[in-house]
Amino acid sequence: MTEIKTGVSRHFRGRPWLFPLGLLVLVAALTLANISGSSVGVYEISAGRSPTEADVIRGQVRPVRSDEWLVRTPWLMNQINNGLPKTTFSGVGSHDVSVVGDLPVRSLDILVRPHHITSWFLGPERALAAEWWMWHVLMICGVFSLIYVVTRMSGIAASCGLLLALSPSTQWWVAPGTFTTVGYGSLCGACFIAALGHSGRRRIGLAALGGWALACFVCTLYVPWMITTAIVVGVVTLGVGVEFVRNADDRSDALRRLIGVLVLVGAVGGVLTATFVLRHTEAMRAVNQTVYPGNRAAEVGGTLNPATIFGAPFDFYAYKPQTVSINGTNQSENSAGIAYLIPVMAAFFGLFAAGLRILSTRISAALFSAILAGGVLLAWALLPLPSYVGRIFLLDRVPPARLVPAIAFVSVVGMGLLAAHAGDRRNVLKSRIVFPSVLIFGVIQLWAAGLYRVEQAPVNPWRPMLVAILVCGAIAACLRGFTRFGFGALLVFGIVQFLHINPLQVGARPLLDNPVSALVKSVRSEMGLDAGWLTLGGDIYLRGSIEASGARFISGISRYPDHASWKILDPKAQYESAWNRYAHVAIEAGEIGSEPVISTPQSDVVIVKVDPCDARLRDLGVDVVATQNYELTGCGRLLGEAKWGDRVIRAYSIR
Repeated sequence: MTEIKTGVSRHFRGRPWLFPLGLLVLVAALTLANISGSSVGVYEISAGRSPTEADVIRGQVRPVRSDEWLVRTPWLMNQINNGLPKTTFSGVGSHDVSVVGDLPVRSLDILVRPHHITSWFLGPERALAAEWWMWHVLMICGVFSLIYVVTRMSGIAASCGLLLALSPSTQWWVAPGTFTTVGYGSLCGACFIAALGHSGRRRIGLAALGGWALACFVCTLYVPWMITTAIVVGVVTLGVGVEFVRNADDRSDALRRLIGVLVLVGAVGGVLTATFVLRHTEAMRAVNQTVYPGNRAAEVGGTLNPATIFGAPFDFYAYKPQTVSINGTNQSENSAGIAYLIPVMAAFFGLFAAGLRILSTRISAALFSAILAGGVLLAWALLPLPSYVGRIFLLDRVPPARLVPAIAFVSVVGMGLLAAHAGDRRNVLKSRIVFPSVLIFGVIQLWAAGLYRVEQAPVNPWRPMLVAILVCGAIAACLRGFTRFGFGALLVFGIVQFLHINPLQVGARPLLDNPVSALVKSVRSEMGLDAGWLTLGGDIYLRGSIEASGARFISGISRYPDHASWKILDPKAQYESAWNRYAHVAIEAGEIGSEPVISTPQSDVVIVKVDPCDARLRDLGVDVVATQNYELTGCGRLLGEAKWGDRVIRAYSIR
């Protein structure tokens, strides 16, 4: 059998199963304690309550993370409260739940979305906690498996998985796609590489597992992160495959084995993906034909601020909740991971100049491939390249801010591979390679600090300088072979960043048990569980609470357009370019007897100005209109009201 050369002695090999097992035990404990990192506490805090009264036990809620507390978490609560249906009436019309938001449904989709299994058995609050931490485990274990199969160093592999999960680029972007694309994509690459080193049933089993992971990866359906993850994992896997064939005693046998594994991975992944697509073809076609995000304009390169890409160590400037602008954007869009890729590139070129053979071992081949993938992503982020250049790698479909998590991903992969190379006593990097590499990284960090802006103002340079020295020292220790000290210091720094970004929240009571949810429960007992709700005005806390209750919410978020329903309001389709998109749908009261007017002030918002007494609202399925500080006297019958902070919420029947 052809052996795969790793360039790593057995002394550094560990028991890889212990690490994922420990993570699962931690997830179980956090789930039992009902703790997540959600910002749902904002619902009570917005009404004048304290964080303690909102069940926030540490940290601060993040209003800027509205994709989480306003969109995804209410969607999850709605699904669980309704028994995980395949379709929902949230938003104008009926929608297939599976194609937007990666939400759990009770269907065969569980085969390619196994991370939803906890939602099948747990109540809403514990399901939120379990899902929150299972996302982290999926990402960490995916990165761990990819680095471990190349290096056989469990400590370094575990450290890299943790560093990515703890990084600002991950924690400010807590959403399914952030974790699932990297987790399943990395697992697919790991299974492919592992299968090359085995024969018989074990090779078939690993290849089949890789095909399943490939299907799970494709069915995440978040295209920007799928593309960037595929570039990183695909190039690294390709590099290992080339090294495997090149260094084999029998290259023909090795090539046949590689092709056989590739075919089996593709076949299993293709069949599972095809069954998913066939179940959701109509909805996926509708999403693809939208103005946004389906027909998003082609992106061009060079639009990312270097202070964002290289400023991850200085993310403490974004911790303050009142901060509005960081480097010209918001806290989430500015977040990044530490750009380990820079010292890794510099050190690798030093090794190459000193005579390193790129394809001599699996580690060196994977490291070179990671550097190539990272170079492509950095070039697209920093250089003013036209869209047709990005089209080669499909990067013209990736908004600039979505590049940053992928750069963080390839950075930790490169760091792990280079540290593993240096961790073998035969390959310890010389000081003349390590120190110039770290110096280059330090200079770039200080340059980024000079560009860093908080509310358009420069920052005091002394604190960033101290942080840069700390990070540079830890990286130097990793590359000089002192991996326990180096990665230990980086992990401590990562934990500090992690604890300052998202809160630790007990349960979801601020979302599920507030005055609005009590009003909804009372009205539904009178009007029926199938009563359709609509809100007048754009109060986001009112909207989120109604969505989470499980009610049919006509003016919720339109995942994609239900054309038949929209044409009730717009029979001549004169506003189709406005409503043909994923969007928050806000209904505003128009003049009595006026025709509906539909507009889109930004890409993901649709405003419908309509007479609240217009019969077309009843044709849409609206039974109850909820208002804030507004009395609907013309056609509505008051069902009840609730006071929430300084807001007065009223519910009217328009049947």
